[in-house]
Amino acid sequence: MFIFVAKLTITFDVNKRKMGKSENVNPMVYYQNLSKKEKSQFLLYLSTRYGMKANTISRKLAKKPNSKLNKLEEVTIQAVIEESLWKR
Repeated sequence: MFIFVAKLTITFDVNKRKMGKSENVNPMVYYQNLSKKEKSQFLLYLSTRYGMKANTISRKLAKKPNSKLNKLEEVTIQAVIEESLWKR
């Protein structure tokens, strides 16, 4: 899983440089703006595709105390959001 995510991250960074984009999506703000149904679909995608625990990720995205996304989770979720992978 981590090798795939690292490859995805490298590919994503290279593509972003080619396109000249430098903006990052804040995963917490994005998650808060989703409907309840979209949140469940988003978490299900992260869980099935990347093996992330849905309860843990929802807690971290909801900004609960003592819960913060690690860098790998943040980069992966940003890539999923920016490429709208979870909506396909």
